[in-house]
Amino acid sequence: MKKIFAAFILLILAGPLSAQAHTGLSSSNPAEGEKISAPLEEITLIFETQIEAGSTMVLTGAGQTFTLDEIMVSGDTLQGKLAEKDLPNGAYAIQWTIIGADGHPIKGEVGFEVAMEIDSSKEAAEESLVEEDIPVVTETPMEETANSETAAQPDSSEGSMMSTILISILAIAIAGIAYKVFKMKK
Repeated sequence: MKKIFAAFILLILAGPLSAQAHTGLSSSNPAEGEKISAPLEEITLIFETQIEAGSTMVLTGAGQTFTLDEIMVSGDTLQGKLAEKDLPNGAYAIQWTIIGADGHPIKGEVGFEVAMEIDSSKEAAEESLVEEDIPVVTETPMEETANSETAAQPDSSEGSMMSTILISILAIAIAGIAYKVFKMKK
């Protein structure tokens, strides 16, 4: 009887924990930290499990948000085509929000850099237009912004963990009562 009771408790505790796994980003194009030197036409994010319709992404950088056309969800893949093919040089972030296989919304970010070579004739023309007394403005590195945004996001798994603990305590109490009832019958 003790072996059956122990096996029952293990099954109850192991069941909810396996359902707590959240979908994570498996790979992306462009990849985290990648330097892009060719025009970017499409963004592809591949996740560890299936994702649901309603998942989306946004491209930010160079002080603006860029439009993604035809955002498509297919199995474990989220794809979007860029409306603007020639992105200005600088740091960018793909901010994604998906609905994982377990139904929970999950957010994340992929940072990359665009470093296109500028045509020397265009560069010379631009330099001739630039006035000497224009102050230089420096940008805040994208990594600092990403870290502060990540820190501000609450952990969505806290509520799930609390419900798992409560269900486990309830299951143990029920198993204890069932054990006492079976023991009294003997």
